[in-house]
Amino acid sequence: MIRETLMQGFVRERFSPDHLQFVRELRAVSNNLNQLARHANAVAHAASVTELERALDSVTRILKTVRYDRKDR
Repeated sequence: MIRETLMQGFVRERFSPDHLQFVRELRAVSNNLNQLARHANAVAHAASVTELERALDSVTRILKTVRYDRKDR
């Protein structure tokens, strides 16, 4: 298994400190949006829930893009 990994594996460059900070901030925003959406849902603010879910989806797409972009390297 180790030999196979050595022969077929690849090395990815590490995230830069700026990149890591960006991902941390996106995760924090995502967590906050999720909490707001749960609260809005609990108090039946349907319009707010829809807007918050849309914003959360945007953040999730950005995080996935960053993650998949890293896999290509």
